[in-house]
Amino acid sequence: MVNSTSEAAGHINNFFYNFYKYHVDKYPTMKTAPVHFFGESYAGHYIPAYAYTLASNKTVPNMNLAGVGIGDGLFGS
Repeated sequence: MVNSTSEAAGHINNFFYNFYKYHVDKYPTMKTAPVHFFGESYAGHYIPAYAYTLASNKTVPNMNLAGVGIGDGLFGS
């Protein structure tokens, strides 16, 4: 169970790390494809945390994090 935004971001980071390390060879177009995170409403709380974690940790090599989008998002705590 996830109890915080930072914990959820860690899980997203682990997912992409494992995907790019073990499975991206099955989907060769994903090696260079840009990755975008989009969400609406409460995702305004999560999407920036996910993008920040992936961009700042740089633990997912070869991931092309190209952008984020939030529609009608909740910001703040």
